[in-house]
Amino acid sequence: MNFKNRRLWAVLAVIMVLSAALLMKVFERRREAVEGLTFEVSARSEIERALSSGLPVMIDFGSEYCGPCRAMESELIWAEALVRGKGIILFADVWKDSSLAEGFPLRVIPTQFFFNRDGTPLAVPKDDQLGLFEYRDGSGRHVYTIHEGPLTSHQILGLFRLMGVDVE
Repeated sequence: MNFKNRRLWAVLAVIMVLSAALLMKVFERRREAVEGLTFEVSARSEIERALSSGLPVMIDFGSEYCGPCRAMESELIWAEALVRGKGIILFADVWKDSSLAEGFPLRVIPTQFFFNRDGTPLAVPKDDQLGLFEYRDGSGRHVYTIHEGPLTSHQILGLFRLMGVDVE
């Protein structure tokens, strides 16, 4: 092998090592982000406590085994960090414990439910572009405001702004 070929192989080896190190760092950050999911609920009482807290609430029903739910994890973590103390974001893994969703009209995951400070459902804005919908009980009373599918952190923060949260 001549000098040019050795040099090329050496450069390629360095690039491969650096790429592997970068990928390991990305996966480590992803794992840290998932481990940072401190707002995951494990009991129905945590949901009830959040709804009576006097803060706006978003409950995200999903699962760690659901692809769209996993894709939304970092968005939830980011949004939760920005609303912490001014609003509450909860994550309920319904594959770990389906009883967490009892009483909620859950059809697919991920699905989010939005509540104002007083525990009433967020009113769907007339110019809604997210696909929010109002769930009504048999008497026609608005019981839940629901979004089915993943949301970005910007969309989540926009909904918290609608609920009166000042998010920078």
